Amino acid sequence: MIWQLLIFLTIRREKRRQQAVLATSFKSPWIPLMPKWLKQVIPYRFWPSTLLRHWLEKRGQGRVLSGPFTGMRYLNTSIGSQYEPKLLGTYELELSPIITELAKLPFQIVVDAGAAEGYYAVGMATLLPACRIISFESSPKGQALQAQMASLNGVTERLTINGLCTPESLSAALPQTGNALLIMDVEGAERELLNLTATPALRQTHILVEMHDFLDPNLQNLIRQRFENSHQIRL
Repeated sequence: MIWQLLIFLTIRREKRRQQAVLATSFKSPWIPLMPKWLKQVIPYRFWPSTLLRHWLEKRGQGRVLSGPFTGMRYLNTSIGSQYEPKLLGTYELELSPIITELAKLPFQIVVDAGAAEGYYAVGMATLLPACRIISFESSPKGQALQAQMASLNGVTERLTINGLCTPESLSAALPQTGNALLIMDVEGAERELLNLTATPALRQTHILVEMHDFLDPNLQNLIRQRFENSHQIRL
């Protein structure tokens, strides 16, 4: 089997990027970009983003509207990233075809490091009904939200929620025999965690990682060098 290392790069202005996706989806570039001075004049309930949020919740009835996780029941909040793109299904839109592609592989375990409220952890559980999901999230709030969303989607028994991901806990989570997918968004801790010496099982693991180059300009080259002999690397 050819193991894949799929790298996507963080854009510093992630919020603006997500807003642009929303604006494109609704053919109205001004909707998410209301200036700060206008927010001080218009009551919150009339902000375009608030009206959009209410429309999405009403239209989707609490479910993701599009993308690979279409139909997944969702909470009314998120942590660490915008809520509306997740409900709309446009969150990290460039990854949608990759997630669909990966979901066709016979994974036994999916590990999500930096899982937040569980968009990918619970989402992959809904896509892969025979798969066990192990998530890592340092925030107690994120852990609690994951548990709620897992319950909403009936996947509680297949989702194990852990705290901070360390090389030791990652090594324990990944099987030595392969058939595993690692999804990672750890705000620069890729250098520490994507270490073949500390976690040899990474050699037999498909990896989808968000690379935070703006925190460490040499990070992408370092990770590529570590995995060039064991993985097919795609950017």
